[in-house]
Amino acid sequence: MVSTNHSKTGFNGFTMIELLVSVLILGTIAYFAVANYYAFKLKAHQSKGREFAQQIISQQTKYYAEWKRYTLDPVDLGFSGPFQSTPPFYDAVLQQCSGPESLTHCVEVVVTPNTTYSLGNTLVITANTRDAWSEVL
Repeated sequence: MVSTNHSKTGFNGFTMIELLVSVLILGTIAYFAVANYYAFKLKAHQSKGREFAQQIISQQTKYYAEWKRYTLDPVDLGFSGPFQSTPPFYDAVLQQCSGPESLTHCVEVVVTPNTTYSLGNTLVITANTRDAWSEVL
């Protein structure tokens, strides 16, 4: 005869297996929640980078309309110093396009993540006037 030690209510608690299964389920749910959170945060940072590139492109277009050439100087575009987004997630560099074009025809905007805020982000946006400000990821 097997005897069990039950209290008056007939229930004495959870078994170790039940507790382990519950912890495993909660851990799995937490893992996917954190992964989705970081993916969402990464997309938000990438959209800030695209927005920053678009701001620089807009300023380049205005500069070109007035001077009939592009510039590599951030001060000419109304920035107070080196190109850096606010908050400082991204840095940008202007460079002359590769090939025979001069600054009168083409300039590239390269936006890269700031290492402090990159979150493992490898987004690099290159836009140039030759390709009608196309975006390359």
